[in-house]
Amino acid sequence: MSRTILTLNCGSSSIKFSVFSTDQDKHLYHGIVDQVGTAHTHISYTAYDTLHGKAYPDMDMKGALYHILQLIADDHNVAAHLDGIGHRVVHGGSTFTAPTRIYPKTLAAMQATIPLAPLHNPNNIMGIEIAMAVFPAVPNIAVFDTAFHSTIPSVASTYAIDRQIATKYHIKRYGFHGLSHEAVYAAVAAYYPHQRLQLISAHLGNGASICAIDQGKSMDISMGFTPLAGVVMGTRSGDIDPGVLGYIAAQEGWDMEKIQRWLNSESGLLALSGKTNDMRQLETLYHAGDEHAQQAIDIFCYQIAKYMAAYLVAIPHCNAIAFTGGIGENSPFIRSRIIHYLSFLPIILSQKANVPNQESIYVISQPTSTISCYVVKADEERYLYQKTQQLLEGA
Repeated sequence: MSRTILTLNCGSSSIKFSVFSTDQDKHLYHGIVDQVGTAHTHISYTAYDTLHGKAYPDMDMKGALYHILQLIADDHNVAAHLDGIGHRVVHGGSTFTAPTRIYPKTLAAMQATIPLAPLHNPNNIMGIEIAMAVFPAVPNIAVFDTAFHSTIPSVASTYAIDRQIATKYHIKRYGFHGLSHEAVYAAVAAYYPHQRLQLISAHLGNGASICAIDQGKSMDISMGFTPLAGVVMGTRSGDIDPGVLGYIAAQEGWDMEKIQRWLNSESGLLALSGKTNDMRQLETLYHAGDEHAQQAIDIFCYQIAKYMAAYLVAIPHCNAIAFTGGIGENSPFIRSRIIHYLSFLPIILSQKANVPNQESIYVISQPTSTISCYVVKADEERYLYQKTQQLLEGA
């Protein structure tokens, strides 16, 4: 009899979900709730190869999760044979370094990770809690984004702060988007069966990170102790001089809660443009001549290119760059702007190939390009499903 596994991938503003048939190894359901908590909230999914879609303006994360889980619960063919539910969790801290079966005690320990990823871990934990309420008899498995980056060498993961403080509070570079970067590497590695692959993976969405990968091992990552570090993101500042925080606190009388909210939810592309953090809207404004939108996009692309160039230190024989994530997969303009800033490298973009494509992976550089460029529609949910299944079978 066919068994099924549900995967939930709760982001800061979206939820991706899938149901896999374990004997057929394919999707029965595959969908996304996009722009959660806005006037443009929309759910689209395929169920048994039939596409469905509907707008749910202003539906919040809790409502969206209940909607998805009730949809699955109402399908007896799935719900009656549900083996497990796999959850992507952004930050595992030092406690969770491998996929973990969730019990009430585990969930309580996970609450301690919320300050480390305030935009994501609350949503991840909410997804677990609601799944446990809707399917109380089904095992829940947490798969942590930080796990893939456990291979980062100490020279890249260690902060120059007091060692006792760093040890006491487990402060180091953890890195994020691990499922995505791991899936991207696996997809590109198929093109290099007999060659050492050194890859720069760019996960570009509302959250964004750049990762240097050598033969499947993460060597460095733009995000750090929290997902706030690195490049400019949708509402996150990315890297900022720490001195600014003390200065603003003194000038404005802000406490750390206000500063954290400012950096995580009120900065990034949203602050630079003064209008939106949605890249689709920003591109429209860019081409209409909006100076703030133009500057926001230029800063975004410049910082990504700067990180990519820096990672030639970590992987000096880089032979591939890959773009993934909502922006990385769907914006030829952003990809071309980033590569423009890397014109000093042996990368030759193919304007003909750098267009929307239905393939799961495709090349956007010319054959003569020394460093090849790929677009990867990484199926994070499949990786989540596989890790969930592996843990359940191992248990």
